[in-house]
Amino acid sequence: MKSFLVLAFLILVGFIYVNLQRMYVRDPLGKVYVNNVRQPGAQVFINYSYDILLVKNDDPGAYTILADRAPIIPMDWKGKGRYDPQVTMTSRQVSFVAADGSKVLVALR
Repeated sequence: MKSFLVLAFLILVGFIYVNLQRMYVRDPLGKVYVNNVRQPGAQVFINYSYDILLVKNDDPGAYTILADRAPIIPMDWKGKGRYDPQVTMTSRQVSFVAADGSKVLVALR
């Protein structure tokens, strides 16, 4: 029984190590502002490499946004030219321009 628990623990640690980029933890103190207006009900999630996942499920205006250090190409970009998200990330905040042109600011912890 003891060897089974050790093996299960090692498998769990290996699973977590392999999937660090996919696991997100909610930041309960995170705040989301769109065009300088606080978004109530928006949740902030952070992963190991400090990528930010924003989720707002209540209607109207439900959205899910992933902001990371890589260039973001939204699937619904309908504007002319190349999309430039203008992502700025620090240890306390993330700011970027969403696909619809609105300015998003995420204040962390």
